[in-house]
Amino acid sequence: MIDQMFIPRLSQYDPVVSSEGTLDPLGLFPISDKLALLLFPGLRERMSHPRFLTLIALGTVICSDFDDDVVASDGVTEPWQIFEWYVVQSLVTTFRKEDPTQLRGLPGVEKVTSAITNNIPLNRANYLKLPTVFGFTGVYRTLAKELKLIEGNRLGEFGDELVRAWEQEENQYGFYANPEGPGKELRKKLFDAIKDSLENAVVKRNTNWTGFYNLGQHIAPYKLNKKEEEIIYKAVLGKREQLSREIIKFYETKDAAGLWYKVKSEKQLQMALRKVASPKLKEILDLIMLYEEFARKLQDAFDIILFLMTGNNGLSVKDLTKHSEFGKLLRDTHLLYDQTYQKLEQHGIAGDFEKRFSSFSLKYTVEEAILNLLKHHEITQKNKPPHGKKAWYSRSEDGRLYIEAATRKDERPELTDEYVHYYRTRPIYSFLRDLGKVRGANGD
Repeated sequence: MIDQMFIPRLSQYDPVVSSEGTLDPLGLFPISDKLALLLFPGLRERMSHPRFLTLIALGTVICSDFDDDVVASDGVTEPWQIFEWYVVQSLVTTFRKEDPTQLRGLPGVEKVTSAITNNIPLNRANYLKLPTVFGFTGVYRTLAKELKLIEGNRLGEFGDELVRAWEQEENQYGFYANPEGPGKELRKKLFDAIKDSLENAVVKRNTNWTGFYNLGQHIAPYKLNKKEEEIIYKAVLGKREQLSREIIKFYETKDAAGLWYKVKSEKQLQMALRKVASPKLKEILDLIMLYEEFARKLQDAFDIILFLMTGNNGLSVKDLTKHSEFGKLLRDTHLLYDQTYQKLEQHGIAGDFEKRFSSFSLKYTVEEAILNLLKHHEITQKNKPPHGKKAWYSRSEDGRLYIEAATRKDERPELTDEYVHYYRTRPIYSFLRDLGKVRGANGD
């Protein structure tokens, strides 16, 4: 039996732990992310456009001229970050009026546009809050390392090949491999701009600086050149693990691409892939399907609880047990837990799964299962960095549950067997589309 007295009681709003409280309320994402990395090491869900790999390579060339330990006068900002400021500002300056479609999917575009509009120099305070996570360098760095685009603070083999191709196709000889040409001036302009910005910890060029336009014309996210496309595609496909190559080649087929653009369902696409998958890939796809069944039951049950709280001025757990959905969703989660644990054990992920979800290994009555799910949510929120997050509801002294305004769910959840999480299908198709390997939903 689960003693209600051991469930954390969060009866008052606590602003200290409220930030980002709407993210992953049951802590389901980390396991799904590890499963996705079994398929595509280095690839993250936020990635979308391969030309950002070229931009990281160009930044590595420029920043290699600085000492490895140099930082700006603020004691924090490194040269690569300042290069990113100049890149984003150059793209906004060049394309916000001429061709705003080039700015789709560009991290930091709103912040930079605001700084330009208000004539405020770009710096740490007015750029992205977590640039190492949400800036394009932070987003694409894991893939850049995986593909050996960069090795430490220097270009790797792939990076060297990519910059040479960019230099040739953009007619920027002198930037990297060739001693003379228009690229030599661009590289010097950028180096001097970053050097001045390190001394002041802000972008030290005004909005009319010609360097913004010079750079912007050669780095548009959707204007890859032919050889550049070929080199990136070869690295993404040819230098990947066998599983990644197998999946990508399947996703390129007309039937697979048509299915994706029609239904946008990770589960349906993986089921189609499973029919032609190798034994090793099939094993991982089956594991993903099993984990997603476990995750879906928990997520649906939690969403129903939120919906029922939203329509009532205080609910008890007894009130919740009157709804038949909980019996269907929660009564046998212990069986799914055991099956999932055994499969995860083969891939070294079982320990993390056990740490997060061991309370679901027990068989409960419906009331106990609801209490366990609530306790799991509250503990998950409490353990989120850096100082914990508040629960999505409050609990009165008599145990009644009240929804928080920010987490109201006004429509009854539509119960589905679709996956809760994503497994890199969206970024793969975005890459393949940019590289000219598949057509989009409208045939473009």
